[in-house]
Amino acid sequence: MKLLVILFGTFILALLGTMLFQGKPDLLFSGNLGMAVFIIFTGFSHFKFQKGMAMMIS
Repeated sequence: MKLLVILFGTFILALLGTMLFQGKPDLLFSGNLGMAVFIIFTGFSHFKFQKGMAMMIS
């Protein structure tokens, strides 16, 4: 659930940032940035919580 908050939070912040700097929202850039941050946090959690990840596949 926390990762979804990070995904949508990053997306909304990027939309607001592009509206502020470019004058119009850039959905493609905001979506790409949101997914990139989401994947980075997901990858980081695989290394931080190795025991929990191993329990899911065994």
